[in-house]
Amino acid sequence: MSYLLALSAFVGMHFLGMASPGASFVNTLRASAQNRRSIALFHALGLACAAFTWALAAVLGLQTVLFAVPGLFRALQLFGGVYLAFLAVHAWRHARDRVHDAASTGEQGVTTRFALYRRGLLTNLGNPKVMIFFASVFAAVLHPEWPAWVRFAAALLVFCDELLYYTVLTLLLSTRHAQNVYRRAKPVIDRVAGTALLLFAVRLFFRALFVH
Repeated sequence: MSYLLALSAFVGMHFLGMASPGASFVNTLRASAQNRRSIALFHALGLACAAFTWALAAVLGLQTVLFAVPGLFRALQLFGGVYLAFLAVHAWRHARDRVHDAASTGEQGVTTRFALYRRGLLTNLGNPKVMIFFASVFAAVLHPEWPAWVRFAAALLVFCDELLYYTVLTLLLSTRHAQNVYRRAKPVIDRVAGTALLLFAVRLFFRALFVH
């Protein structure tokens, strides 16, 4: 019973962490509004796979390596900042581009399934803060003397949580009404999203270069 309670507490803390808006939410908004639902869901899958990777790394003790080698952690932060800055510039450059009605046409949308999966994957892989969150939560909730299967079960729950959360978010944001609103306000939404992504990138750059 203590294992189940601990895993339940872990899931609750993870959902609270996901609820705070960040780059993942911004990219989910754009992916859902620009593409057919069946394609946009691959972005959610990419986010979930990346979160599972960081959670598994926390289970295996990778956070110890990152803390022991500060240069590696800073490199990951810089990588994340560069990628988010690239997405920000892309959002601004294409803010006035037309978006086809992906729900009513046979077109694939503005990106492919693999491209959206990769975008979701790199968004979360480029944010080592996600791994630090998992490492701290693992330490706070899961006793180090408990069986390894409990910790691996927690990592698997991370994948399920992320996939469920971003799938539901994608389904809500990819409705016909939501996509119509996006098409009408696309220049403003894309520029606001691009600015938000750039701010996330600047924060990663600042932490990588000035916070030790």
